Amino acid sequence: MAATNQKKPSFCFFHQDRVSVTRCYTCGKALCDECAQTFDGEVYCSAKCAENSKKFEARAEDLQEMDEVYKRKEAANNLQSLLIKIVLFIVFCIVALIIWKTELVPANVKQNVIEKMPEWAGFLKSILQ
Repeated sequence: MAATNQKKPSFCFFHQDRVSVTRCYTCGKALCDECAQTFDGEVYCSAKCAENSKKFEARAEDLQEMDEVYKRKEAANNLQSLLIKIVLFIVFCIVALIIWKTELVPANVKQNVIEKMPEWAGFLKSILQ
């Protein structure tokens, strides 16, 4: 038995005795030639569906714009957070260096730390001595 790939015709939502020729862009209802209404180049079943489509498109554009604004604000906040962390790290390093250079850290401890530093830390060694 050979299989056939013929589609059953769909019928107009409003006229069950007429074969549909298209579908509504918004709701997907099957439409015959008489029921298909064109607004702004798209086929709809009614002016209400056309109106709903325009409202949806406008809302989608608004949401996309809001998402772009949110992403820009998030990027700015991330940059601000990074700069704050960098400044705090620099302040911490300066405070640590001040404490290191004072008499708060015994000389033998300083010498022990410097001696245990690896060869590649020559610049840091010179600062700490």
